[in-house]
Amino acid sequence: MTTLELKLNLPDRLAQDAAQMGLLEPDNLQTLLREAVRNRRIAQLAEARKRVAAALVMASYLLRP
Repeated sequence: MTTLELKLNLPDRLAQDAAQMGLLEPDNLQTLLREAVRNRRIAQLAEARKRVAAALVMASYLLRP
């Protein structure tokens, strides 16, 4: 496990709300980061699928008799 010390500059209201909701607690930050990483990976996969599909369409067009 890696230990990181983070310093955030947040608007006062956001910092207060996040603290009141427990979002700044280590376990909750870990959950938020895991979800963000997962969502970005899913988005990257979707983009890769689009590129592959476009390449296949182009290849099928070029291979027509």
